[in-house]
Amino acid sequence: MTVREILDFSARCQGVGSRSDYVYAVSASQILGLDICADTLVGDAMRRGISGGQKKRLTTGEMIVGPTKALFMDEITNGLDSSTAFQVVSCLQQLVHMTDATVLVSLLQPAPETFDLFDDLILMSEGKILYHGPRDHVLEYFEVCGFRCPERKGVADFVQEVISRKDQAQYWCRTEEPYAYVSVDMLSRKFKESSYGKKLAEELSEPYDKSQGHQNSLSLSAYSLSKWELLRACASRELLLMKRNSFIYIQNNSAPGSSRVIISHEKLSKILGSEDSYNGAHADEESGNSPPHSNSEPKEGRMVLPFTPLTIVFQDVQYYVDTPLEMRERGFTNKKLQLLSDITGALRPGVLTALMGVSGAGKTTLLDVLSGRKTSGYIEGQIKIGGYLKVQETFARISGYCEQTDIHSPQITVEESVIFSAWLRLSAEIDSKTKSEFVHEVLKTIELDEIKDALVGIPGVTGLSTEQRKRLTIAVELVANPSIIFMDEPTTGLDARAAAIVMRAVKNVVDTGRTIVCTVHQPSIHIFETFDEGIPGVPKIRDNYNPSTWMIEVTSPSAETELGVDFAQKYRESTLYENNKELVRQLSSPIPGSKDLHFPTRFSRNGLGQVKSCLWKQHLAYWRNPSYNLTRVLFATVSALICGALYWNHGKKLNNQQNLFNIFGSMYASVIFLGINNCSTVLPYVATERTVMYRERFAGMYSSWAYALAQQISKMVALVVLSGSYILVAEWFAYFTIWRYKYADRGIWRNPNSRCLHKRLLWLPP
Repeated sequence: MTVREILDFSARCQGVGSRSDYVYAVSASQILGLDICADTLVGDAMRRGISGGQKKRLTTGEMIVGPTKALFMDEITNGLDSSTAFQVVSCLQQLVHMTDATVLVSLLQPAPETFDLFDDLILMSEGKILYHGPRDHVLEYFEVCGFRCPERKGVADFVQEVISRKDQAQYWCRTEEPYAYVSVDMLSRKFKESSYGKKLAEELSEPYDKSQGHQNSLSLSAYSLSKWELLRACASRELLLMKRNSFIYIQNNSAPGSSRVIISHEKLSKILGSEDSYNGAHADEESGNSPPHSNSEPKEGRMVLPFTPLTIVFQDVQYYVDTPLEMRERGFTNKKLQLLSDITGALRPGVLTALMGVSGAGKTTLLDVLSGRKTSGYIEGQIKIGGYLKVQETFARISGYCEQTDIHSPQITVEESVIFSAWLRLSAEIDSKTKSEFVHEVLKTIELDEIKDALVGIPGVTGLSTEQRKRLTIAVELVANPSIIFMDEPTTGLDARAAAIVMRAVKNVVDTGRTIVCTVHQPSIHIFETFDEGIPGVPKIRDNYNPSTWMIEVTSPSAETELGVDFAQKYRESTLYENNKELVRQLSSPIPGSKDLHFPTRFSRNGLGQVKSCLWKQHLAYWRNPSYNLTRVLFATVSALICGALYWNHGKKLNNQQNLFNIFGSMYASVIFLGINNCSTVLPYVATERTVMYRERFAGMYSSWAYALAQQISKMVALVVLSGSYILVAEWFAYFTIWRYKYADRGIWRNPNSRCLHKRLLWLPP
């Protein structure tokens, strides 16, 4: 569904009004900045849609579009730039003050100006409340506890770090007293004993007077609309989805051997597009381009393996996609929609570059275009690596891409995940001992050596925390020893302290001389100062203001309209633009004596090595999933007992055609039940591993056939055991075995009506 349709449906279900009169929905989309993508499909992991920040704003819009008076919002600013986060929270502040609504918001990395919009603050740790009171009194409270916030430190960052064992000591302000760690339990007791805690306890102790409440303040129905209206709303949505996923029938009866197929519009376009991609890939492979041996030495004490520092130069890059049908229906006449326009820049080794902009500005799109992750659309312009035109097949061997979502196999440990990437991405010429040393060096650099034996687990359920998963994503790419690393929002979803840890690890990687570019949304002052360059840059900011927030605010479309300034044009007229053009011109030429990237093979390992590595990982992931394996064993055992009980001793009664058909029925039921059970139980496992496989295949770790073959081999043992146990139980109960048919041929069974049938029967176990 499109953004407009989702907001309309939410407003309709909350009883705002009819479908043609959605003032709330329009206002919400404008406040949240969703009007520019109102007619764009939301999309998912497999289909291109709106950006991650726009999805987060859409989730907020679904809630505030109705007349709700109590809102509970969990990390609503994740994935949003600082300016948009400020606008969203400012909207909520006005909603609270104008309508007397109650809003509780949890935030991770609020900028100082966003933090100042709140009235009250609740600080929690380990399930305990450490402060609950006015937001502007929190510094005074902690100073009474012995901790002072520095001048250039954000209050939100301070209150999160002051309760950490590792960061608390630096804020101790009682110089006359020796510092001792103040635990969470001690801070919780201090709050209960403070005036804020006593006031809160006093307010909660007073019983609620129901007579003061409005007679219509409580709702007696679970929904805002009648069931008939809800049915109409849901039915209209389902009809819209059916229409959008409509099927066409392709039939050809003109020639013998013809067939018919049911296929959707989307599937047909994918098939046609994949054929074109295959032909294009064949042409690229025949061109025979690939990369040179690296001979540059890394900084001493950091990495075990040498690599070649490389520059990226992109000039006049344009990116177009086909205009969505929904936009064409609303009068958009252009056949192509331009997402990137005249992008020129350069990325250098040893420089950590920040790629910033408002949500939906095209940051992730630019990273995908530069890294070659875009499989659809139209790309124009030049992209050069080390002065030579980029060839995607070879570029994947010397680059890494840390995606915004941390995708890893849940049943693998941290160290095993890094080892698997090293086996398949490092050159086969490197011996196992060197690879092992390099893996340990990477774990140490990314600060994962203390949790290397921990299972990755399922996000939000088991295993690693969000911050640890981010660092594991970086480690998996870094162990490939790439010269260039792309990072898409490595701090999204992290609190201020965790984000600082991740960026410290990223800075350690940059110090090795690699080329790294990151997209960031809401960096704190400390994180922003970690970067060496910013895109774009603003020379003047206000005092005690987050530089990233100020930069995004003054370059937003609303600020440009208010000031009457086109910052893109100002940048083209500046000396900075001329300097960047000159830098691009210099880096566009190859260094004298250098060679274009060349590798003799597409993958680092041969086919057998790929299968062995994938089999090792699949074997560990498979046998460390007891719920999956035990479910199949239990089902096979119970099915065998039921089947054996139903066909008890039927093997002795093969004296007519009907009894034989009964045996055939048991075989058919066994195949159906076991097959359907195996298919249904493997679906969650496949759904989890499929996204992991896509990431690893894009990274050039292995071919699809090697992964598929290893997956089948890893499951072969379990299938043989399950089938064997089923046959033994069912055969023993039903008492029909192969040897009985052998004796049937000798004429032991003398039924003349079934003798020929017995002689021609071949028993094949299920």
